[in-house]
Order: sequence, then C-alpha cells, then structure tokens
Amino acid sequence: MDKLVVMSDFQARYNDKRTEEVVRQFLFDFQPDTIIANGDLIDVESLSTKFKSPLVRRASLLKDLDEGKGILKRMRLVCPQAKIQLTEGNHEERLERYLLTNAPELEGLSSLTIRSLLDLDEIGVEYFGPYGKGIDWHSVEVYHGMFVSEHSAYTARKEFLASLTSGVSGHTQRLGQFYFTDKTGKSHAWLEGGCMCNLSPSSAPPSYRGPRQNNWQQGFVVGYFDSGQWTLYTVPVV
Repeated sequence: MDKLVVMSDFQARYNDKRTEEVVRQFLFDFQPDTIIANGDLIDVESLSTKFKSPLVRRASLLKDLDEGKGILKRMRLVCPQAKIQLTEGNHEERLERYLLTNAPELEGLSSLTIRSLLDLDEIGVEYFGPYGKGIDWHSVEVYHGMFVSEHSAYTARKEFLASLTSGVSGHTQRLGQFYFTDKTGKSHAWLEGGCMCNLSPSSAPPSYRGPRQNNWQQGFVVGYFDSGQWTLYTVPVV
C-alpha cells in the first residue's frame, strides 16, 4: 500500500503552529510514503505588490524563509523515510517575478532559487516548478491550483473541468470535493485540500477582504493506493 498526505498553504510566517503540531502527530502515527507540501509554503508578502499588511514592517523575507525551512525540517523529523515533495505556488512564484521585474541581471543565480533559499537538497525535499506544474500520483494530479471560486467545492469543479482528470489542489484555503462519472462509467474526483495557515483575522494571511473572517478551512488530504486503485479523503482540522 502506498500512503499519501497532501498539505497546502502554510504561508509561513502565517502558519498555524498549533494546527501544525496536531497534524505532525498524525504524520508520526500514519507514516505516509509520500508527503506533498502543495504550494504556498511561504507567504513572501514583503515581495507582493498587493494586500500588504502592517506586519511587513516588522517581518522580513528571511523570517518567512526560516519558518518555511522549519516546517519542512519538522516534517522530516517525524517522517524520516518519507518522500517529501514541494510544488511551487503563486507565493513562491513571487520571488521569481520580483527578480524578473526589479533585478533581471540576477535571474538564474542558483543561490536565489527557492530550492537554495529553503535548503531543499539538505532537508531532502524534491521541488516541482514552475507554478502550475504538478505531481502525478498514481494518475492523480497534485498541484497548487490556479482557480478561485466563491464557495467550497466550486473551485474543485473548475479544476476538474480544466483538466478532465482526478486531482488535488490548494490555493483557495478551502476544503471541498467534486465527483464526476463520465459516460464510460469511470469515476473521477477533485479535492480542495484546505490550508495550514491561521484563520483568525488578526493573524491570518492578508486578503482582498481586509481584516475580516475569510471562508477558509484548515485541513489536508490523505490518499491510499492499493491493488491498482486509489482512494482520497479530505481531513478537516477542527
């Protein structure tokens, strides 16, 4: 049996440490074969052109990177044998866009890549980029996601219709599931994996809504592959 856990949108330094601790205990007990940090591991708000909060004046890109490394190191500590993979989200892409816009002469320096800045080789984490590139897990597409709809599972439907395959995405910070059976009788599923960031308006990542409660849910996705079949579940953290 091949066991999978997918977590998305830690958005360090806005990651919820209490939730992370609970999920880390689950990882220790479950011992998945593969862990996918499905994009937006770090927030990189200081390089954003919008939604900046007053916290930017007190935090730095270095702090975001250090906290992101800490998350991956803690995963590795409780699951030393697991394959850990990180997909590029739109927040990781902020660094590339910033370099292209403000310092194109520095583009291509290996020391300024996400792989280098997060010490991925040292921790033992595979990186999948650019933004939009995913991971094939037994014919299930796992990638950060590019669509955002108003309600839970609406985005899952959009993602399925765009790819016509089963998959797991983050990006919306919501939990949701969409199922579809095609005319051949084959069943498909697309799951929105929730988030691992803070939900309280006072400590959540900034959004276009301002300092109001967002329709976000904490959680992750668990998968099993056995005897040629996969099964996926969303796991809410309440």
